[in-house]
Amino acid sequence: MVLVTTALKETFPEKNITPVLFLGEWCKIYSQKAHWSQYKSNTLDYHWDQQDEALKGISYTNEIYEKYLSILSKQLNKIHNKNYSDRYWRILIGYWLRQFVDIVYDRHLILERAFSEYKIDKTYVLDFESYSATPLDMNDFNAIKSGDEWNHFIYTQLIANRCELVKISKEKHKIERVKENSGFYKSIVKKISMWLNRFNKIAFYISYLGEGLCARLQLSLGQLPALDYIEKFTLSSEYDDGLRGKIVFPYDESKGFESTLQQLIRVQMPMSYLESYRKLVELTRGRFAKRTQLIAVTPSSIAFHDDFKVWAANQVENGAKLVSIQHGGLYGTGVMNSLEQHEIDISDKFFSWGWTQNNCDIVQPIPAIKLLSKIDYNATGDILLPALDTPRYTSFLSLSEATSTQILDYIGDQVRFLSLLSKEVKVHVKYRMATVENTTGWHLADRLRDAGSGEQIDEAKKLQKKFTKRLSECRLCIATYNATTFLETFSGNFPTLLFWNQEHVLLNSQAKPFYEKLHRAGILHYSPESLAQKVEAIYQDPMKWWSTDSVQKAKDTFCHQFAKIGQDPIAKWRNEVKDIIEAKH
Repeated sequence: MVLVTTALKETFPEKNITPVLFLGEWCKIYSQKAHWSQYKSNTLDYHWDQQDEALKGISYTNEIYEKYLSILSKQLNKIHNKNYSDRYWRILIGYWLRQFVDIVYDRHLILERAFSEYKIDKTYVLDFESYSATPLDMNDFNAIKSGDEWNHFIYTQLIANRCELVKISKEKHKIERVKENSGFYKSIVKKISMWLNRFNKIAFYISYLGEGLCARLQLSLGQLPALDYIEKFTLSSEYDDGLRGKIVFPYDESKGFESTLQQLIRVQMPMSYLESYRKLVELTRGRFAKRTQLIAVTPSSIAFHDDFKVWAANQVENGAKLVSIQHGGLYGTGVMNSLEQHEIDISDKFFSWGWTQNNCDIVQPIPAIKLLSKIDYNATGDILLPALDTPRYTSFLSLSEATSTQILDYIGDQVRFLSLLSKEVKVHVKYRMATVENTTGWHLADRLRDAGSGEQIDEAKKLQKKFTKRLSECRLCIATYNATTFLETFSGNFPTLLFWNQEHVLLNSQAKPFYEKLHRAGILHYSPESLAQKVEAIYQDPMKWWSTDSVQKAKDTFCHQFAKIGQDPIAKWRNEVKDIIEAKH
């Protein structure tokens, strides 16, 4: 039997003679069905569908992450001749390491299952050019981690001596990057804004605030009004095998997952943390403030911009307070969300949109400025359904949203829902695709067309409109995943229905009662049948249903906990920031 690890067609057997084992549905791109369907094959089930196993996996990777973060903090201090705290390195490398541990463990378990359940003779592999799969920085890692080539490389490293590795070509393969480093600012406004931020002792890098709100908040604190612009840089360096050899683990795992993880960390740690680190430190000088009292961030800045993280980590080492701000939905509701926890762990305060965390005084509820947009209502408009699209490859372990091949269950539910609607109702339903063109390989739009529901795909030009602007042309929103979408519609008091698979969206004990109230009020549905029945009942006048006491009470109770806006949010933010600064003294 031949093992196929990804959707790279060149790694498929040339002739349909030997049986094939596909590691997962991600190998079978919908638009390439004519190619992969010709093989006599088996496909492994998605292993994280087993909730108990997933919970164990998340708990285990949490322990592994903390263990190796401590080890790498010491190693990087030694390599770079520094004496920084573990928190410094958690800010800089934590977001990458947290995902990387999850990714390697996920791929490791998949291969364990494959080789234990099937007799695999060989797999066809690309012979990669040395170190071409090593990320340049966090932005580069984020760009390649969901691609077939990088995942093929990781699987190849993990397979090792389990079966015969048949090289496809004598030529070395190289993962090509799309570089965005222009070295120039896009506009004079952004250039001036970044320059002004150098003089602020309280720095805001909150991408969704907008120019007006950001300026008001800064002025209220006696700061210069400046945008949160961070110029994107990618620093290229030569891979240094000798430097990476200095990453020495204090013990030797002779076999098993940790042995594999150690080997891959040496090869895969982004160059910005090793070869380019000194250049990165130099890059921050003159671009950001020399000394700050407080830095407020959302993940777009503290997760992906390594130069910003170097600066922020250094400021924290020198006494600045780091405040992370919730930037979207799902926060505070999931059973386990490792990336949410990372943001809390690096922060002095975490501003949530209403929720708190047991035994954690770092999480502080504050009005959600992002949810202040007004949403108009069109009584005769469309029924808008924002569609979910997820990467084919798991990038972090979660039990709170559909991941990887679970999207196929999601698509099946959408097809079933549409099939249950009457013609009179179905004509009003419009799916707002996640992207204009498919980028993940799941091809939701093509699947809907093939199921006879092509008319339900919203026009591409309407996708260019801001969500709230498009919603103002509609009478009802149907949110099909636990994210920001319905927090915006709830806070804007726009008629909304929720629908998702309970098995893919596990809630923590604090959040469950609030979602149960939504379910009892007829807002949240768990089956296509229930959703279709509700849409048929209210579609002629959704606002009449939405305005009933029971629905409004359930919605308002939920918003108080997860989408709080309140009055005069700028004043509330100003006071909270002042309290944090004063508390340090």
